[in-house]
Amino acid sequence: MPNPILQEPAAIFLAVIAVIFIAPILSERVRLPGIVGLILGGIFIGPHGINLLSLTETIELFGAVGLIYLMFNAGLEIDLEQFRAFRNRSLLFFLASYLLPQASGIIIGRAFGLSWPAAVLLGAAYASHTLVAYPVLSRLGILRNEAVSVTVGATIFTDVASLLVLAVVEGSQGGALSLFFLGRLIILAVAYALLILFGVPRLGRIFFRYFSGDVVEFQFVLVVLFIAAVLAEWIGMHTIVGAFLAGLALNNTLARDSRVVQQVLFTGESLFVPLFLMTVGMRLDVVGVFTSGRTVLLGLALAVAVYVTKLAAAWLTGQLFDYGRAQVLTAWGLSQAQAAATLATILVGTEAGLFPELIFNGAILMILATSVTSPFLVQRFGAGLKPPEEGVARPRLRRILVPVTRDEAPEALLNLAARLTRQDDGLLLPLNLASDEQNLSARREQLRAGPGQDPETEVELLDRISEDDAEADEILKEAVESEASLIMLAWPAETGEDERLPGKVADDVVWGATVPVAIADLQTPLNALERVLLVIGAHTVGVKLDDDFVDAAMEVGEALALPLVVMATDHYLERLEARFGPREGEGEEKGDGEGGVQLIRLGSDVVAAVAEEAGEHDLIVMPIMGSQKRLTAEEGRVPYGVRNETKSSLLLLHFP
Repeated sequence: MPNPILQEPAAIFLAVIAVIFIAPILSERVRLPGIVGLILGGIFIGPHGINLLSLTETIELFGAVGLIYLMFNAGLEIDLEQFRAFRNRSLLFFLASYLLPQASGIIIGRAFGLSWPAAVLLGAAYASHTLVAYPVLSRLGILRNEAVSVTVGATIFTDVASLLVLAVVEGSQGGALSLFFLGRLIILAVAYALLILFGVPRLGRIFFRYFSGDVVEFQFVLVVLFIAAVLAEWIGMHTIVGAFLAGLALNNTLARDSRVVQQVLFTGESLFVPLFLMTVGMRLDVVGVFTSGRTVLLGLALAVAVYVTKLAAAWLTGQLFDYGRAQVLTAWGLSQAQAAATLATILVGTEAGLFPELIFNGAILMILATSVTSPFLVQRFGAGLKPPEEGVARPRLRRILVPVTRDEAPEALLNLAARLTRQDDGLLLPLNLASDEQNLSARREQLRAGPGQDPETEVELLDRISEDDAEADEILKEAVESEASLIMLAWPAETGEDERLPGKVADDVVWGATVPVAIADLQTPLNALERVLLVIGAHTVGVKLDDDFVDAAMEVGEALALPLVVMATDHYLERLEARFGPREGEGEEKGDGEGGVQLIRLGSDVVAAVAEEAGEHDLIVMPIMGSQKRLTAEEGRVPYGVRNETKSSLLLLHFP
């Protein structure tokens, strides 16, 4: 093999970045997934293309990190809420979607001369599936369709099963697959999985209680990721198993829209994962592939096996759960794509000597084919599952106005508002409110570089000059002019002697606004919160319960990836049980209702009951209706009592 054209580090890095930048753009122009463009880009610049670069140790190192990142992202991006809602049906779809491809893989592997362990691993590789077409689901608005949710949930089972087969087969290399080895590996794997899945979330919540900030949170996630990867290797499993489990563990700890998750995904998707995909292409000998009838035959056999077995699995599941034609074909299109776990398993098997280059090349052809057809099929048949436009509720919290009246921006409040807007593809409106232009300018720079300013948050910074005694009026005017759907205020650091609990400005805004108002007293970092506790008592909402309060609390819980607990008096429980199911201890287990909501009976002494139930890492949401007296700092007033008797964070909601 002749020396590559580029030898200098700067030139090599430029070529790598150019491929990462240009290849996805070009592939998407011709309606191909970005993964296809990156692999083709690697082929083009690699030793089997124009020989611009060779697979040096440095490039292979970055590719190995990208492989770990790929599996970490796969665990991090799985929708656990959907998985929990349909886990039993997902398990049945997994059995069909895994066992049929596994059996076909063994047949094909043996036909092409593989050993039994290698043939089993080949079947496990494409028994899994990757949600390449997930963005199409989001665009069509069909993520909540049951067939889609079942398919998404089955991803966890198929990926875990494939990685377990990889761990067993790779660990048995160099010796017989004895019962002692298998038993030891199973014990270590179970102990390791429990440590990661239950230990990491606890460690994360403790860490986020005491440390906050973009850099330190990002570094914490990276440290956890690579500790999990190294530990997996120490017990005889591959690093990608640890990376996937770390992704699942942090998925259960951090909200999908949190800034640290966005930073981790951005870093992986913009650099390390593309590097891995590029190195896969650099390894592929295209001339050898298409001049070898055996390789093309293998690629076709694997692709046909994927299409047929995944279609059979989708059809069987559809028959079992009475899904329509569009649902079955959408599930088929979604489950046929092979990328993350398949690429990882094939590459590891090749490097371990289990697969010859023939298998690697044929599998890459199959991966390219399914990555192209999967989005096309989901787009084609998923459009038939799109819900009708009429009757679909428009999200209420799309445009959130956050007034900033102090020199130091309310970081936690802006982050909470940013998560809510990201959830509904909304707009964050920080309102820079000061008495003169000089103060406006000084705070403007802080807000531009401050919380909420990340690529995933749409932000429009607003300026307004106001006299000290006219802040509430300016906030109300801006809310009307900017068409805000929610005003979110920070609880004043000191309320002084004012009898109005959150202070005069907040009080005037609450009772003067024509849009909902939230007042937040956040005592705990968002990533350390454990529950959202909605309190519905006679002294908080009055006689009639407005569903807006419940919906808003659910939106907050979803944005923070936290369970919702509703504490309500008997007066409201019948209506709540009709929506969420019986409360705990009355016929159903905790969390069996809509969205896993738990109901708790609230006695007549609201403050005492909340103080007993709430912990310092809970976010108490309290609706406020009725007269202005509800927000006065008097004994007997519920918000005043809850704030004094608990260490929890507090969010007051008022709907006009």
